[in-house]
Amino acid sequence: MLARVEEGIIMKSDFDNKEVGKRMQNFREVRGLTRAVVALRLGMSEKDLEDVEAGEKQLSPENIEVLRETFSVDPAWLLGGQTP
Repeated sequence: MLARVEEGIIMKSDFDNKEVGKRMQNFREVRGLTRAVVALRLGMSEKDLEDVEAGEKQLSPENIEVLRETFSVDPAWLLGGQTP
């Protein structure tokens, strides 16, 4: 399941997987990170990350928290394109 941020809490919800995937790929490419590096940090295979970026799989709330803590990715931006 995917999650969203509401008042600092990650909550389950429905999001456009394709848009989340595009933002995920954008974040990775802008920072010059390989799928291998990001997948390792998220505890998933490169294929699973490729599927996330293609909008075919969803990130777990735990994955979103790792992205926030490890890479300073804003969950509100990742999930909904919102900027702080």
